[in-house]
Amino acid sequence: MKLFLFEMKKIHHTRAFTIFIFLTVLFISGLYIKNYIQQDIIIANKVQQFSEHRSDVFGDIQLYRKQKEEGLLESETEKKLAVASKLHGEINELIQAIQDKKWETELLTEIKVYQSAIVYQEMKGTFEKSKKDMLDTISLNEELLKKGLPKEDMDLSIQPPIFMKKIVSLLLNPFGFLILLLILGTSITREFEEKNIQMVYVLPVSRPYYIMNKFISLVVIGIFWLFIVFFISYLLPYLFTETTENSFSYPLMSMEGNFITSSHYLKEAMIYSLFYMIFSISILIFFGFLIRNTIVTYLLIIFLHIGNFIILTNGFMYQVNPFTYGMVDLGVINDDTQSFFGTSLLFGASIVLMIMSIYMNKRRGIR
Repeated sequence: MKLFLFEMKKIHHTRAFTIFIFLTVLFISGLYIKNYIQQDIIIANKVQQFSEHRSDVFGDIQLYRKQKEEGLLESETEKKLAVASKLHGEINELIQAIQDKKWETELLTEIKVYQSAIVYQEMKGTFEKSKKDMLDTISLNEELLKKGLPKEDMDLSIQPPIFMKKIVSLLLNPFGFLILLLILGTSITREFEEKNIQMVYVLPVSRPYYIMNKFISLVVIGIFWLFIVFFISYLLPYLFTETTENSFSYPLMSMEGNFITSSHYLKEAMIYSLFYMIFSISILIFFGFLIRNTIVTYLLIIFLHIGNFIILTNGFMYQVNPFTYGMVDLGVINDDTQSFFGTSLLFGASIVLMIMSIYMNKRRGIR
């Protein structure tokens, strides 16, 4: 216990972690304030989006009417005119519902708009939105109506679960974990570079115990950071937002097209982030005790995280690659059933890395 407290005290004295926590809180608070201020923009954005669709459809209607006046309107074009006129009226109705803030009417009317738009697209009419996106929106709206929840803007929402999801996607990714590792890494490598590791020789502890104590102290620090991320991102909306009843049942669509609740998403996000953080720290311990040089260790850690981020963002997400789960948001959305495989893989990889670190230092010695 004394060694553990000693390690915690050393990290605290660096001040870097304290600054990191402060910046984390500042970032989350700043994003919440920005979203809070921009709530009116949500309505304006919706109106603008559907106004553009309305203009496109109206342009087609004018063309069809001109053809009709010139006697060039064929039977197929006449059908398109009828569908376009119906779609135009539904878009007007939807815009009015958005402006009046009648969310149930908005959801129902948006379903009608996209159903008509799909038919219109199949008739080669102009409507700039993919069929898949429209079908996904229809499914989401139907699910929201079942649950009695209004639709939220996934980027600007200040409802607790949706705001927390946004924070997860922004902070709990390879870059967020990388910054955490770079801050914690000096507690390992500087001991070798500044020869402070010699103090270990006078302590009545084994090398495996020393390494495990170092690992546990860093994990505790990491858990504290994760707690701050989730706690602050929940606390601010809870205190300053008029929350929607049953908001944690808000449906989120998985990559497989199924719906998961936001509460399930957040639970899985907490699990994935915890186990990925443990895995990341085990990598830091392994390279730190293997290389014993801050710059080289950092370069390897940066290369692994940035390299895997590039691979993942290009669509190469494999369950057997533990770095896949560093993209916590995508990891949860991709695995909408359970986190057993991912967490087992991360935990198993962490154990292997720690065993290798202990074995390596038994043979090499701590110098």
